[in-house]
Amino acid sequence: MSFFSEWVPRHRQWAALTWPELRDLPQREHIPILQPIGAIEQHGPHLPLAVDSAIALAVVGRALSLLEATVPAYCLPPLCYGKSTEHEGFPGTISLRAETLMHLLLDVGESVYRSGFRKWVLVNAHGGQPQILEIVARDLHRRYPDFWIFPLFVWRVPHRPERWLTPQELAEGIHAGDAETSLLLHLHPETVRMAAAAPVYLPPTDSCLSLEGALPWSWVMADVSPSGVLGDPTPATAAKGEALLQDLAEGWAQVIRDVHRFGPLPRKIPLALTGATMGDRYGDFAADGREFVITDPATPRPWFNYLWNDRYAALISHTGGGFSFAESPRDNRLTRMRYNALPWDRPGRYILIKDRATGRYHSLSWAPTLDRPYERYECAHGQGYTRMVTECDGLAATLTYFVPRAATAEVWRVSLTNRGDVPRTLEIYAFVELLMGNALNDLINQPNDKHFPEVGFDGEHLCLVASRRYWVLNRGVTVKQPNVDWPYRLYFTNSLPLTGFDGSLDAFIGRWRSEANPIAVTTGRMGNTEITAGDPIAALQSIVTLGPQETQEFAVVMALAPKSEPVPSFLQDRPNLVNWSDRQFQELTTYWDRYLSALVVKTPDRDLNRSLSIWNPYQAAVTFEMARNSGYYHGGLLFGTGLRDRFQDILGVLIAEPERVRPRLLAALRYQFADGSTLHNFFRLTGSGEKTNHSDTPLWIPFGVMAYLNETADFSLLSETVPFYDGGESTVGDRLQRALDYSLAELGPHGLPKIHKGDWNDTLDYIGPEGQGETVWGACFLAYILRETLPLWTACRDEAALHKYQAAYAKLKQAINERCWDGEWYLRAFRDDGSAVGSHRDRQGQLFLNAQSWAILAGIASPERAQAAIAACRERLLTPYGMQIVAPAYREVEPNTGLISRCVPGKKENGAVFNHASSWFVLAALTPAKPNWPGKSIGGCCPPTPPTIAIATRWNPTCLPNTSPAPSIPAKAKPAILG
Repeated sequence: MSFFSEWVPRHRQWAALTWPELRDLPQREHIPILQPIGAIEQHGPHLPLAVDSAIALAVVGRALSLLEATVPAYCLPPLCYGKSTEHEGFPGTISLRAETLMHLLLDVGESVYRSGFRKWVLVNAHGGQPQILEIVARDLHRRYPDFWIFPLFVWRVPHRPERWLTPQELAEGIHAGDAETSLLLHLHPETVRMAAAAPVYLPPTDSCLSLEGALPWSWVMADVSPSGVLGDPTPATAAKGEALLQDLAEGWAQVIRDVHRFGPLPRKIPLALTGATMGDRYGDFAADGREFVITDPATPRPWFNYLWNDRYAALISHTGGGFSFAESPRDNRLTRMRYNALPWDRPGRYILIKDRATGRYHSLSWAPTLDRPYERYECAHGQGYTRMVTECDGLAATLTYFVPRAATAEVWRVSLTNRGDVPRTLEIYAFVELLMGNALNDLINQPNDKHFPEVGFDGEHLCLVASRRYWVLNRGVTVKQPNVDWPYRLYFTNSLPLTGFDGSLDAFIGRWRSEANPIAVTTGRMGNTEITAGDPIAALQSIVTLGPQETQEFAVVMALAPKSEPVPSFLQDRPNLVNWSDRQFQELTTYWDRYLSALVVKTPDRDLNRSLSIWNPYQAAVTFEMARNSGYYHGGLLFGTGLRDRFQDILGVLIAEPERVRPRLLAALRYQFADGSTLHNFFRLTGSGEKTNHSDTPLWIPFGVMAYLNETADFSLLSETVPFYDGGESTVGDRLQRALDYSLAELGPHGLPKIHKGDWNDTLDYIGPEGQGETVWGACFLAYILRETLPLWTACRDEAALHKYQAAYAKLKQAINERCWDGEWYLRAFRDDGSAVGSHRDRQGQLFLNAQSWAILAGIASPERAQAAIAACRERLLTPYGMQIVAPAYREVEPNTGLISRCVPGKKENGAVFNHASSWFVLAALTPAKPNWPGKSIGGCCPPTPPTIAIATRWNPTCLPNTSPAPSIPAKAKPAILG
């Protein structure tokens, strides 16, 4: 650090900063980061080997000392080795291979990029490597289109060397001559040996070839100079060196200012819609893996994130789309999203910026103004937040969406900067389309539903207030009117001074228009409309003036509160909303830091580590909260929450947050009947649901309870009393036994559980309509749970339960092994007529994955059978994306099997890759005494890496999809007319 700090001001040194200081630098994307690059090579008999490195560092240091405080720039530690092949043969020269230097610079550049910086200046002082630096610069920019690299040569910035050097030296002095010697006499005079200095010039020639310039040849220094000098060092002086240094530094200071102001040439992002994507790479993960950063918005599908707390949830796409809800996505939807809309992903949460002088306007989230010439677009999906960064029409903005942990609200936090050289007066519009109530009713009965919403303006608190007078909570399609009030108010406000508002969609958008060209934005005139019927929205207008390079910070907040309560306290202090939102965001990031610290996976595979340590736990948290009943593909309108799903989903967060799992278990137990059966699905707000007689649903109660007990040893749960769905109540411990006893009482002719309307595979729904069909997987699952409970009965000293369930397990194990082994694998089911499903005798649907996995997990399969079943699965079911759920896929309909045979071959349950089932197989493959390492299965289940695979799979790169099509299923041939 001493040699480094001798020349570079300490406050400009990258290495002298802490990581929080770097993280908190404002507008990092515009800060030049300088990389001095030199060499260790001979410089004749009179100069030290580190000439180039010393010059690069001194020039950068002096230039940084000349910069104004308003121009941020930082210097990395110098790279003192380079490619010095032309000086090999002289002792002391150290030369890197070209590929070594390239890889080194690529790694450093990527690290700079991952730290959030987007401008990297290579300050090269060695003439033997400019071409390598240019290659690195273009490769990095190709890889990261918003990363700008400047491969510059120390001596080629604006300066006037003719004032100090002779014409011959200017033309021919290329190494260890007057300029370099003078600089070293000024910088490090103790290292210069002038007594050994002597001039060397090439003899005159009329050839157009030259050592450097337009027509070079492959020379090395030993070819042209025995001393290693080309030039005349004898006139060198320290005073000349000081003048040269100042001259170069002034030129470099100007270059740094220009880099700081640098903006890329306008690039119309909508060109990506034609296929001109940036190498078909839509984005990549940040350095620490905690964000996925999308740099091309024209992704294969909208890529969503989830923002939520215990009361409020918001889905947010990478273009601002999505919807918000409180508790229930069907019954208490707050904002509207149109399914199957064209354009995609409409409407959304939008902030539009309009320049009053030009009339041009654009969105801070790309959509809905897709045709605007954005110079930059970036969307970072993180844990609990999504951040948009855009540059358009000379305006740079950062828009962060998040839901605070402790407020029933969502925040749109904005930083807006005028990049131009003149003041600009801007109109700012915040807009969202409201729903407030039953989302299914909004789809099928919207004309009638328009009678009930109301939106007004609260002049005291300067916010829009929206509500409705009637709440549809019907349990089915009926003309019966529940006559229920929607008990909330929705507040919408902005920390900026307000100049207008609208509560009417018609007034704000206008006739024959859309979100992309609202009449209010086009004209600049808000209607200040309040409504008591119609289509409700919340739209606010503010006007600000920004000087050159000036930044305006503001926050838009949408909050929900009961009608019986006053305006939320944080909305009563509008001028402080920015500080409040920043505190809330810090609490959010602290929460996710703590959550993710519960499990950290370290393997040699960086992509696998990222999936298992960050995005898998995050997706598990999303699933735990959303229960798979709200999303882009799963709208949460019809089926509510599955009881099976509820008890599966607890596993994902049990390690990190067991205190949240306990109340979730107790709440779900309310949907169990006194006989041990259960609803199959339920709606949280209404308490309604459907009893379908899926054979496996009751068993997920003991599965979930045992998982909780095994992780927490919180046996007090067993004594908690919970009411039954059909009346009465009992303890959790009793409920566990009732579920087991109900399933054991429902055994068929082979001694296996009756399948009734299906099991975990819902599409095996016509195997047992007459009540005689049986499920082999269900038998293995029941056996697994029976075995899991045995230590509990021992600990509780319940001898009767222990003996009963031990005997039941042994009987099931015998039945499965005697009647369900097919020679290489286990069968999947028996139909009402006794015929087998999942046998090698079948032409389709021969091998089902789940029966094999759970036979092993339950301890049913012998080691020999376990190895055989695993081998069969790997041979017949393994794909690059995980394990197929069944193969061969059904190509002919089997009415006595079920909907599985009507699915497209290779899709859904008919042969697709189910990641849930794949993960069970991974566990099973690790279970035998000689485990089969399932590395390919694990890797296939993970999100696509690199993210370019998302083009083919259409996966969101941060998520495990529920299913993906099996790539082994060939598509039908196209008709010849289609080519």
